[in-house]
Amino acid sequence: MCSNAALEKRPRKAKMLPMQIPAFALLLALCVSVNAQTVAPGPFAVPPYQPIFYTNLWSSSDGNTHIADCTVQTLPLQSYVGGVGGSQADNYLGVLANSTSTIFVQMIVGQYTPPHNAPVSQFVTVSSGNWYIETSDGEGRIFEAGDILFQDNTANSPAAVFPNLAKHISGQVGDQPCNFVVTQVNFNPTVDQPCPF
Repeated sequence: MCSNAALEKRPRKAKMLPMQIPAFALLLALCVSVNAQTVAPGPFAVPPYQPIFYTNLWSSSDGNTHIADCTVQTLPLQSYVGGVGGSQADNYLGVLANSTSTIFVQMIVGQYTPPHNAPVSQFVTVSSGNWYIETSDGEGRIFEAGDILFQDNTANSPAAVFPNLAKHISGQVGDQPCNFVVTQVNFNPTVDQPCPF
């Protein structure tokens, strides 16, 4: 098998004689051809679906908020890459809720937000740094890069029948800002239904 090592054996500062150039070009063409055949895609076995984890800040009918560890249920296998056919373009995917907007947020060092509702039903995905939530039942959770939170404890939640219900506190953790992406979704707030997806 041809490798880059074969091309590196020749001295770097040596000049090629005119008659060596065609031979070198042939060697280079053979190496490119062999390497292209080596990395060409072959039969592709689709691996089984692996769980996607998220945290859910949910509300109970008594107006308290809680935390649940959830797993996205099995997603269908379908093509996501435009214009490419075959199983190598297939992925496990599904629309959980239609998004209405995407917001990039940087929570500054020392940020603390007193009890509040989520503005709308939304997914919060941390890209760097850390932040935390504390629910009204006293449970807390710190989120790190890669963590996903879904919350629907909005002021329109059936659990928010009185002004101070269905709320949580949140804040930044550590000496670096926390960066996250908020995907707001069209999802009617639920009560007593953790892990809606």
